[in-house]
Amino acid sequence: MKFTITRQIATLLILPALGALLTLGVFYTYLKQALEEPQIVNIAGRQRLLSQQMGDLAYLSQQGRASSQDSLRKLVSRFNQTHSVLMQGGNLEGLRIHPASKSLKEELELVEKTWAPLEPQLLIIASASANSDAWQAVQAQIPRLTETSNRVVNALQEQSRAHTNRLLSVLIAIAGADILLIFAGIYVVKRYVAERKNSERALLERETQFQSLFQSANDAIILANSAGAVIQTNPGAQILFGYSKEEMLGQPLTTFMPERYREAHQKGLGRLNSTGEAQVIGQSVELHGLKKDN
Repeated sequence: MKFTITRQIATLLILPALGALLTLGVFYTYLKQALEEPQIVNIAGRQRLLSQQMGDLAYLSQQGRASSQDSLRKLVSRFNQTHSVLMQGGNLEGLRIHPASKSLKEELELVEKTWAPLEPQLLIIASASANSDAWQAVQAQIPRLTETSNRVVNALQEQSRAHTNRLLSVLIAIAGADILLIFAGIYVVKRYVAERKNSERALLERETQFQSLFQSANDAIILANSAGAVIQTNPGAQILFGYSKEEMLGQPLTTFMPERYREAHQKGLGRLNSTGEAQVIGQSVELHGLKKDN
């Protein structure tokens, strides 16, 4: 029972520590995501802004403004770059960006489908003026590109909120489990202390009862250790052998037996200590004793 309770206490002390390590691991994982998500959201927001700016510059380029045409070509290139980073990951302005999660695949594919036919029309406007077909295509597709880009931003923001809520749920669950384990540990420790006190009290009661019977017995009782030395005697033994208690304690048992028994006693004691085999323990044997005055 003692071993079982001690093991339970050790287990209940280890589990909260493991829970704390798990909490740190979850928090570290979320922290990495939390540091990356604003960057991805920022890139998606930049993509949405570029789609709006390309619409404005396409209008000015259609009017034959060379500076606007040059700026439009740069915006087309930047849009390609930001969209590529969102889809596949990569470096952007000195930052290493991981690809957006697979849950955004549908939104990014919508952007891709809208952008694929729109890009060549924008480049036509950026390279020549007064192209009515290209301008009509841009007018029709730019709002769609802005809308699909906005959907990517909204999906990323929703994903970030979901990650935060998931983290809170996991941390609350781990904290709750740790609290339960702490209370369980307190209960087991209290139980262990109570059982230890009960055991000590029962042992004390048995010892008191033994001493009462031992001291009040009319028969002579001598207790010896494995070396054959006397460790305790009762008044009956002291009266029978004629020794005081102080004189008997520490003496070999052979002091209280005739010479003819001593060799057999020593051999039996040696056999008991070496093999555990006893021939007379638990049996009633009548032998002669040796009093002090003999």
